[in-house]
Amino acid sequence: MGLREYVNEETGELFFSKRDVIEQKEREERQRQGYKDKLAREAAKSREDKREFLKVINDRMNAINKDISLLDAGLLFKLALNLRLGNGSRLVTGKRDAQGRLKPLKQSDMQRLLGKSTNGVKKAIGRLEALGVVHREGEGRRSVFYVDESLISIGKSEEAKPFTKVYRVYAKEKLDELTDNEAGLLLKATAYVNHKFLMLTHDPTEQDVDKAKPLRIKEAAALLGVEESHFSVLLSGLKRKGAVATFDTGTKGKAILIHPYLCDRGNDKGEVASLVTNYFRISFN
Repeated sequence: MGLREYVNEETGELFFSKRDVIEQKEREERQRQGYKDKLAREAAKSREDKREFLKVINDRMNAINKDISLLDAGLLFKLALNLRLGNGSRLVTGKRDAQGRLKPLKQSDMQRLLGKSTNGVKKAIGRLEALGVVHREGEGRRSVFYVDESLISIGKSEEAKPFTKVYRVYAKEKLDELTDNEAGLLLKATAYVNHKFLMLTHDPTEQDVDKAKPLRIKEAAALLGVEESHFSVLLSGLKRKGAVATFDTGTKGKAILIHPYLCDRGNDKGEVASLVTNYFRISFN
């Protein structure tokens, strides 16, 4: 609604009522706030839609950290993001067949996802199969690929083992920015995300602030089977891309954090999660 014009009877000049101007500004402010609230609701819904997560089983990840290379861990991470609810451990595409089922991931799909040649994908799958983290089954004239559920799963598990939540949609967005080695380092590190403090610690189940000991760069590199110098280079890349952050704890040394939008231990709410999220927001603005 526009402002009503008035005429000064003595001068003939047009003017607006002060009260009308104030009311108009208040209406505009309410409209702006309503629009902001609408955007906030849509953003919240979008974030909620992205909370579908993979479970990375900690003891199994820890057990293979020394055996799986950064490259292969990165490729496994990218493949595992194609697990979908209702499809078990089968790797699938986002496309559906005539019966409405998600189509299995083919080697040609993997070439596109991993940015590898036909031969490169075959070699990578061969290495992952040798490690026992991926296997294939014949289905008609094609091979269907599965991820080892004792390492990475989606949905309900038969056994309640400690695991780290990796949020599928956000991880997929972030991994598009990362090299294979950077993605591999992230996957390897998930086994050490602390249940309460969200930083990498020696004992991820420790909830006493005085006993939770952050993994220093040298210690983390050794546990993940990576040379310290290479670890530092990769960590710098991950920090620059907003996937991880570090902060000085004082007497306990420098701590490493993975972005809580990417992974957590089921503690994505509360004071610690809020502080960590804000720390990332401040660090990368």
